[in-house]
Amino acid sequence: QVHMLAVSLPPHSAPPIAHVRIGRANMQWSECEAAPWAARSRAGIVALPGGEILVLGGLIGPRHDVWRSTDRGVSWDRLHEGAPWAARWGHCVTVLSSGKVLLLGGMGSSGKKLNDVWCSQDQGVSWQKLSEAAPYPARTGCCLAALPGGPVLLFGGHGASNEPLNDVWRSIDGGSTWEQVLEAAPWPERAWAGCTTLVGTGGESTSATVLVLGGVAGGEGLLDD
Repeated sequence: QVHMLAVSLPPHSAPPIAHVRIGRANMQWSECEAAPWAARSRAGIVALPGGEILVLGGLIGPRHDVWRSTDRGVSWDRLHEGAPWAARWGHCVTVLSSGKVLLLGGMGSSGKKLNDVWCSQDQGVSWQKLSEAAPYPARTGCCLAALPGGPVLLFGGHGASNEPLNDVWRSIDGGSTWEQVLEAAPWPERAWAGCTTLVGTGGESTSATVLVLGGVAGGEGLLDD
């Protein structure tokens, strides 16, 4: 069975809500009761290989709590009221092929953009700081795409002066170190874009395509590419 989860996390200019909807491959959706975690926007959400779901941080606050569901979003347990990483919103979260959760960037409570890197190898229970200040510029609203075999790509977002970015960075060691792959990608600068990784297999090899679409361009214009 294929299950989909829709968590209401609107832009920070809209009233935050805490609704969860569960969908299946036949496009039938059912709304769960209001989640026990506080209403929020611009939080992080990831699905783990075992089917668990994590919700991390976000506005209003910002927050640095961690919540986990083991039944596809129906019920939730709080793992942390205050995780060791700083409270933030607009951060990036992804799950590597090893199952490790990677969290980075975002806007801190002081109004300063962050470029630290944190990871969890036990479904969000404990956290390790991989870098206090990664080499890429601090940002919010970026994309983080995990590739088969362990590499992860970071791209786009809003930089220190709220300028949209289109640089691309890569880590091949689980987020500990980073190298710049592209100073400027061929697609226009953007933040809050949608991205996903499409994985295909052919013979003995595994290929991956990273899909980037939409987002906010300079001047707050919206993109439809």
